[in-house]
Amino acid sequence: MSLTRHRLCSTFSNKEKMPAGDAQRAWFPEMLEELKKRWKLDMSWNECIQLCRNATATRTKLKKEKGIAGPLMFCKNCNDYHEMSPMPIGIRSLLFALKKEGLIDDHTFEIKDKEWKKYQRKHQLDAVGNPKKQRLNQPSEVTPRSCASQSTSS
Repeated sequence: MSLTRHRLCSTFSNKEKMPAGDAQRAWFPEMLEELKKRWKLDMSWNECIQLCRNATATRTKLKKEKGIAGPLMFCKNCNDYHEMSPMPIGIRSLLFALKKEGLIDDHTFEIKDKEWKKYQRKHQLDAVGNPKKQRLNQPSEVTPRSCASQSTSS
């Protein structure tokens, strides 16, 4: 295993330099401000999907600018630790953020959540709005970035 105790400890000590919770944060204040500017109650689901994609890109940019590393994951392919890529922001995360920011009320949240589930089933979409694919013999989505090309071998 190439990850030494010193490297592991130095990785975790970087958390002292960032506000508590930033490493796990899905919605940064800058993203919520943009959400408040762009949100409209009558947005189509395709517009909501694009809003989530933009928010994911913004979060990636902000984490890079702030030097916030993702969590470490042990890779069975190469027996080493790698930084995991964060999951993309999904429609339900968008709905929860809208509710938390007071842009929609509980009743609207429930309606939109049910509408999204119905739309998602009808169009066979995953949580972020991408078409579902058959997952037979495909690598796990949590494969670390640096080992993604190696994950097809067992």
